Amino acid sequence: MRKRGSVYSQGWRCWLSALWLIASSVVLADATSVKANAEEESQPPTMVLIIDDMGLHWERGLQALSLPGPITYAFLPYRPHVKSLAQYAHRLHKEVMLHIPMSNTRQAPLGDGGLTPYQDERTFKARLRSALAAIPFVRGVNNHMGSQLTTHENSMKWVMETLRSDRYYFVDSRTTARSVAYRVAQERQIPSVARDVFLDHSRDPRDIHEQFKRAIRTAKTYGSAVVIAHPYPETIDYLKSAIPKLAYLGISQATVSGLLDIEAFDERIVHFGDRKTLPIDRSPLKAMDTLVEDIRRSDSYTQARESQDSLGQPNLVQGL
Repeated sequence: MRKRGSVYSQGWRCWLSALWLIASSVVLADATSVKANAEEESQPPTMVLIIDDMGLHWERGLQALSLPGPITYAFLPYRPHVKSLAQYAHRLHKEVMLHIPMSNTRQAPLGDGGLTPYQDERTFKARLRSALAAIPFVRGVNNHMGSQLTTHENSMKWVMETLRSDRYYFVDSRTTARSVAYRVAQERQIPSVARDVFLDHSRDPRDIHEQFKRAIRTAKTYGSAVVIAHPYPETIDYLKSAIPKLAYLGISQATVSGLLDIEAFDERIVHFGDRKTLPIDRSPLKAMDTLVEDIRRSDSYTQARESQDSLGQPNLVQGL
């Protein structure tokens, strides 16, 4: 009997051990699943790239549209190639935006469709609506120049009232620190973001590179970075090489509307009104610092420099 009881007791212990192992495996699997789901739901830092001044040049426009990933293209109204390039952008699943000219402190000419604080409300809103209607597949608006108009609160209210009626978003290009455009958009409950980094104030690839690194740091610090660039040959060459490296740096890409969707549920993204411009950091970023010399040696960069010289324009790449 003792031997038989011993056998039973050993069997009971084995059965309990098996149950414990099964339960542990289930708990471990559940924990792993929860962790995996959390990692999937965790949104990486996001970069929004906006290419301004589209519609002026056919070839430059095509080159800009060849950039990889979700990118937003801002088209000036009534320019020669707006409709064809905007339609092509849409076919490529890119996002289209109106780049509306606004009055500036330098008194630079605005071209067709420009908005000024001297227009009455009816004229102002009609011009903005006409400009929106002139661009196919438009999703929102940002300002072209505007260092004067974006400081006028009443004018910005008219902009937001017009956009709200058709559910467009607004991007404050922040061409002046005194801009009230983003604040007014928020107050009027217009989906809106503000520019963090201008990529190519200087067309020197080394300066573009430093600004791109600033954009990466901004995205990692605040959860997102809104970057504005232009279809310059130097900029496009740089971005063709730089954009694919974002994934290796833990940065995702989004259009403006994509970022607005992310912001709706990701509380880690810092409100644009609470951000500060980060200083240039010239410490090396190994994944990208090899780009600059390659771009400076490229044929298109040499052609762009020769073109600038032949047109008698200021040599923006002097001394390279």
